[in-house]
Parts: sequence; structure tokens; C-alpha cells
Amino acid sequence: MEREEIKRRVREWWSYEVSAKTEEEKAQGKAMYKQLSGELTLEERKLAGQFLREFLRERARERK
Repeated sequence: MEREEIKRRVREWWSYEVSAKTEEEKAQGKAMYKQLSGELTLEERKLAGQFLREFLRERARERK
């Protein structure tokens, strides 16, 4: 999978995950994560982890 596609999909999943309120939405977020991680190679999962950490840092800066 292309780098930008991984970044887009991780951001899409993370945005959904942090906005999930109901148990159904949380379950959908877990399903999205499971599907995404199942489609990625080990190297792509490492890259996805880097993107997620980047998004977490952005969110922390926004809260300051």
C-alpha cells in the first residue's frame, strides 16, 4: 500500500476512534482497525504506527 494511502487510512480510523461514543461506534472502530492492520505488511504497520504517533502529537499540541 502506498505511504499516503496508509497515512489517510490511519487518520480516517483515528478520527473515527476518538469520536466514537456508543458501544456500536466503538465496535465499528475496532473493526476498522482490524481490517486495516490485516491489510498491511509488517513494515507498513510500523509506518502506520509512526503516523499514529504523529497524529497524537498534533492532538496534544492542539489542546495546549
